Amino acid sequence: MKCDKCKFETDNYRVLNGHKRIHGIIKQTKICSKCKKEITLNQYTRHYEACGKKRKNKYKYSKEKVRQVSEWRRRTKRKAIEYKGGKCVFCGYNKCIRSLAFHHVNSEDKKFAISHKNIRSWDRVKEELDKCILVCSNCHGEIEDGMILVGDIIEK
Repeated sequence: MKCDKCKFETDNYRVLNGHKRIHGIIKQTKICSKCKKEITLNQYTRHYEACGKKRKNKYKYSKEKVRQVSEWRRRTKRKAIEYKGGKCVFCGYNKCIRSLAFHHVNSEDKKFAISHKNIRSWDRVKEELDKCILVCSNCHGEIEDGMILVGDIIEK
C-alpha cells in the first residue's frame, strides 16, 4: 500500500492512514479481511461480497424479540390506561387506546416519557403515571395549545 502523494509504502494500513492524514489526502477506507486490500467505503460492500465473505446479520435482535417487546408495550399501555381510569379526564373518550395519551401535569417532575422506547419495570411506570393525567388526542392537543387548563381538573 502506497501514499498517493509521496509514494511512501508500508504493509500496515494504520501507519499508512496516519501518514496520509499528514498530507491531507486521507480517504475513508476499509481493509478487506479476506484479501487485505484497501477499499473505499462506497465500494467496500460489493468488494466484500465478491471476495466470498457472507455479511453478518445486520439486525441486532431477532424478529421474535421485536415481537415480544411490541407485545410488552401494548400490554403495559393497556394496564396503564386501566390504572388511570380508562378514559379521558376531560371528555370521557375511551373507544381506542391508540388515541389516549398520558400528559405530565408538571413537566419539571418528569423522569421519563411514558411512551419512551426503553422497557421499564411496571413499578417505575406506575410511579411515573402518578404524575400524569389520561387524555385523548384531541384534548391533549388543546392542552398543549393552552385552550384547556390542566389545573382546572386537578383542583376538582
